[in-house]
Amino acid sequence: MLATLITVVLAAQQTLPPEVMKHVGAAADAQNAGRHDEAIREFARVTVLMPDLAAGHVGLGGAYMRKGDFAGAIAPLRHALEPNAELPGAHQMLGFSLLAAVYAAQAIPHLEKVKVHDALGIALFLAGQPVDAIVHLKAALDQRPNDPELLYYLGRASGMISKQSFDALQGQYPAAARTHQLKGELN
Repeated sequence: MLATLITVVLAAQQTLPPEVMKHVGAAADAQNAGRHDEAIREFARVTVLMPDLAAGHVGLGGAYMRKGDFAGAIAPLRHALEPNAELPGAHQMLGFSLLAAVYAAQAIPHLEKVKVHDALGIALFLAGQPVDAIVHLKAALDQRPNDPELLYYLGRASGMISKQSFDALQGQYPAAARTHQLKGELN
């Protein structure tokens, strides 16, 4: 699907050399057939032939993602955003790749830009921002109320906030009645 989209975008640009179009077509064919390494090689050739063509870098990043190599997708997707920082698809793909490669904090601005609530909620939780995570996880649960991933992360974020509150209560007010009540409830 992504390779087909890239082919259409590139085909619409009449100034592309035939050699570039040949590699785009080969990349699309390889990707559609599940030959991920070949698609990566072909999109890499496009980026060498036309280094300023954002669509070539997006295609390369997408090919890495389809292969499951999210860390490999990061550099081409970042490069795609250099000439045009307003490519929503590139931001979304980069956000997902950064999150999957365990760079949650770096994923947040990209996921915020495209308002992907589920991934953004997870990234915020993993980056230690449970309050903000809950807002986005709840928004995602409105769309998919029985999603086990979302329910898991919402529970974890809520638990993290509860633990922080209980720790603050015990640390700041060790002799308070509620501190004694909490200790009794936890035993």
